[in-house]
Amino acid sequence: MKKIFLVMLLVLGLILTGCGADNSSSSTGSSDQEQNKSTQKTADTKQAEDPAAFYKGKVINWIVPYGPGGGYDTYTRMLAPYLEKYTGATVVVKNVPGAGSLVGVNQLFETKDDGLTIGITNNVGLISSTLAKAEGVNFDLKKFTWLGRIVADAKVVSVSKDFSIDEGKNLKTLGRPFKVGATGKGASNYLDAVVVKEVSGVPMDIVTGFGGSSEIDLSIARGELDATCGSYSSRLSLVKSGDQKMFLLISGEIPDQITSLKDMAINDEALKILKAYDGMLSSGRSVAAPPGVPEVRANFLKDAFKKAMEDPEAIAQFEKAKRDIGYASGDEVKAMVMDALDAPQKFVDLLKESIS
Repeated sequence: MKKIFLVMLLVLGLILTGCGADNSSSSTGSSDQEQNKSTQKTADTKQAEDPAAFYKGKVINWIVPYGPGGGYDTYTRMLAPYLEKYTGATVVVKNVPGAGSLVGVNQLFETKDDGLTIGITNNVGLISSTLAKAEGVNFDLKKFTWLGRIVADAKVVSVSKDFSIDEGKNLKTLGRPFKVGATGKGASNYLDAVVVKEVSGVPMDIVTGFGGSSEIDLSIARGELDATCGSYSSRLSLVKSGDQKMFLLISGEIPDQITSLKDMAINDEALKILKAYDGMLSSGRSVAAPPGVPEVRANFLKDAFKKAMEDPEAIAQFEKAKRDIGYASGDEVKAMVMDALDAPQKFVDLLKESIS
């Protein structure tokens, strides 16, 4: 009888131990569940919040990765009051120059993802630095929260008023190398010319060593060169004066009806090179927030940026200051950046060769 009693006590002890373990496990599980619920609740709160109420009275820091007084700084300071108008926040412009804009852009990338910091970007330079794997690039352009584009210049080839070929598509009938002037390696007009040569397959002599575009234009007027490359806006005055003619569209959109380089591409690889270059150029001067900004805040900022860019008073001020603008949405900018970063190795090689 005593043995039976001891056995029953042992069994009862094991049952109670098991129950205790179950209660402990249940307690731990409950703790984990509560933590997960708390994390989810925080995320849900950010998504469910009223973004207008969140931004009202807040301060948005706008990083300019260059010093005061330049083009990027001017665009930012002209647009800031209109972003304030449509966000309800105060916009504070902060100049963070250094390393060709890399210092400021790195800071933007690494800052808190609360939607209270944005920055203007030179995407041509940033994409070039990324593809060339330049030192100091500590950001991933694919991960930024893109709000939209302020402006991007179309790129063209302009020729002498007396140039014998009337349209770019007939350039291969010239019977000699096409002489194009550029200031030198590292200059944008040099890379423009290299891309035109590679994509079209047209025999070209890229002549360098000029002190600037005015020297190139003088050489074109003398008949020493056939053409040069540049932004549409920079070529327009010479075309209007009758000294040069718009000849070939490299990238972007313009009102003139001229041959597009895309229509002269010699093969699929050439088209891929042009697509990458077009993505790089078209993304232009854009505005971004750090990665991970809550979607509801990101969408609010995108909408506010669009309204600021399309505000009639802002447009009038840009026109008065003779500053071109060309809005594109954040999604469009992201697509342009992705196209550029998906560049074929041949384009990367051309880029490295052109800036070395």
